[in-house]
Amino acid sequence: VHSRDVWIQALSKGSAGNFQGLAIGGAFLGNRTLLVVKDTAFTLHASFDGVDILTGAVDEYIEPGVIEGYRSETWNATLHNEEVLRVRTQIQFSVGPWPERFLKKPVGGLLLFKL
Repeated sequence: VHSRDVWIQALSKGSAGNFQGLAIGGAFLGNRTLLVVKDTAFTLHASFDGVDILTGAVDEYIEPGVIEGYRSETWNATLHNEEVLRVRTQIQFSVGPWPERFLKKPVGGLLLFKL
């Protein structure tokens, strides 16, 4: 995605499109960059403008009016608003429908960003 205000680029690997990384930036972030990269099969690394964030197993990073980031070891629906929780997709996932994705403890933790 590349618009005047939002830039998003994802990196995947293999024919299954396995997630490797995501970069988000643009005017809506004050021309700053959020980067999330898969370090290993079980870990994700996050940085904001080159500074490591969310390094603890349970952590948060907040810059009011710009970004809120949370890392958790469990699913926490209270961090989402009702509109996000109602999102349904037309994509057919081989790992099961949306609600079933959050029944088990997420491997490597769960990252959530409000931009």
